[in-house]
Amino acid sequence: MLPAPDLRRKVSRQRQDELNLLQKVWNAWVSGLLGHSLHQEVRQTLGLTTHPDAVLKPWGAVIEAAGDTGRVSQPDGLPMTTVFDQAQGRLLILGAAGAGKTTLLLELARELIVRARRDEGHPLPLVFSLSSWAHSLQPFADWLADEMNRRYDVPYLLANKWVATGRILPLLDGLDEVGDERRVACLSAILAFDETSGGLPLVICTRTAEYEAAVLSLDRRLRRVLSLELQPLRPDQVDGYLADLGDAVAGLREAFARDEGLQKLAATPLMLSLLILTYHDERARRIPSATKGASGRSAAVDGGSRRFFAGYVARMMERGEGHPSRGQILGPLEWLARTMNQRGETIFYVENLQPDWPVEGDVGRKATWIVRVVIGVLFGLLFTVLLPTPPGLGSWLLTGVLAGVLFGWLFGGVDAKASQIAERAVNWSWGRLLIGMAIGVALGWVLMPIIMPIFRAARMGGAVRSTVDDALFGAALLGMFGAMGGALNGRRIGVRSYPNQGIWRTALHAVGIGVVCALGAGLGLGLVRQSVGGLRADLSMGLFFGLLLGLGLGVAFGGTVVLRHVAVRFLLSQDGSLPWGLVPFLDDAADRLLLRKVGGGYVFVHRRLQDYIASLESVKRTPSG
Repeated sequence: MLPAPDLRRKVSRQRQDELNLLQKVWNAWVSGLLGHSLHQEVRQTLGLTTHPDAVLKPWGAVIEAAGDTGRVSQPDGLPMTTVFDQAQGRLLILGAAGAGKTTLLLELARELIVRARRDEGHPLPLVFSLSSWAHSLQPFADWLADEMNRRYDVPYLLANKWVATGRILPLLDGLDEVGDERRVACLSAILAFDETSGGLPLVICTRTAEYEAAVLSLDRRLRRVLSLELQPLRPDQVDGYLADLGDAVAGLREAFARDEGLQKLAATPLMLSLLILTYHDERARRIPSATKGASGRSAAVDGGSRRFFAGYVARMMERGEGHPSRGQILGPLEWLARTMNQRGETIFYVENLQPDWPVEGDVGRKATWIVRVVIGVLFGLLFTVLLPTPPGLGSWLLTGVLAGVLFGWLFGGVDAKASQIAERAVNWSWGRLLIGMAIGVALGWVLMPIIMPIFRAARMGGAVRSTVDDALFGAALLGMFGAMGGALNGRRIGVRSYPNQGIWRTALHAVGIGVVCALGAGLGLGLVRQSVGGLRADLSMGLFFGLLLGLGLGVAFGGTVVLRHVAVRFLLSQDGSLPWGLVPFLDDAADRLLLRKVGGGYVFVHRRLQDYIASLESVKRTPSG
């Protein structure tokens, strides 16, 4: 549980935003990912109230200053905050795949968040996944601000300010997960940012081989940084750990003692946890040997962990509720893992399913046409039903068809990548919308009866009009602008985060803009008998123009993004790539320990498991209803 700040003194708005941001990081990465790590699942599966965990923290690692030849071995279990302080906040965490680098990073994040909650001057520790940098190729400071906005809901201006002033402490994970062709460019961007920022606190987590290869290509490396390289688990460490776990893993311990390949395979906390979760309560003779692969080669050396991933997946499919088939679970996961690999993604957000996201087939093109048709029908019905047209069925239908084609093509063809998710581009607050509307209505009701007669006298020779009409017109007009002004500038950093949050917010945002503008324009033109220029408008014309403006702005400010998302989801469900009930499916996969939730997103239990499932191209996918 994240400790609460001192509430005996008033907390400023900026400080409250900072605390909310820290809570979001805690919920996503500490409670969400670290709290449901495989290490913790071993404990829960075996029903342990106490858990020997030193073996899963091989902190007997080598620490050396970059460019220094001196190496100092640290004792097991050394607190990460101690290492962080020794490094003066500049740390490079290295190790092999599955060595526990991300776990180490998140444990450090946990302690730093507690510090930042207690000390207002402490920089804000934020976890970033570097895999998404490859899509933007932005200057690193711009990318950090963009990620803060997308992942943590920080308004752009505030995010840029915090990055520029060094208010954040970046905890960067997964440099090795950036594609080979762009990893060097990513490290170069980090180095450029580090040089311009003056060596602010920074933590980077990556595989050793990939980092050294990138450094060799650049012939540059991070300066004034302490590198910590995680070491493989020794057989005696693993044996002692299994002995402490008791009878539930007695069979695994017996197999481990006699199989050298299994000992090599269990040299990382990841594979050790997978083996325990897969083969607990199993007899030793039922645990496959890792010494020889199917072709007679050494499986432990040659990547033969594949069969153990297969065993893990089979065991995890027995968990959870119901008895779905292998294809129902692994088919969508295979598509998701393969697509994420092709896009270089490690975190999947449901709202990112836009026409540019799928990488196979013509889903994007079909989704665009579906959106155009839906928008065209909406505008066509509006023009057909409400707009007065010349007599005759032909003119009536022609007006609706032409309007539908024009507006459908105009709005349906907007580039989804340019529009993005509306919550990223515009701050939106329903509370401030109501406040702004109330202020606008009050000002309009009071001021317009004073202003309008003066304006008419100057233009129309002092004609006298209804004061009530003036008041209604002012209330409608200023109420609309007040509502929009309040809604679009009022949101602060929130705490809640749930799957597909971006699309739901975008939908509410589009509906809010549409309703406010439709009411404002409709009241302004329909309820008022005349305007400043003497133009008379009846109720039907006011209703038509109000709905036209509301529908147009609602579609432009988020509606198209929502419709495209729904269209893509529908098409993917029809070809069996992903189920229509996607969030329940992903939650079920998380319950089966195939995925883990990170705030409003999902990650595979480990990148190696993601790679394994992505290779299961033979899994049959069945269309989902």
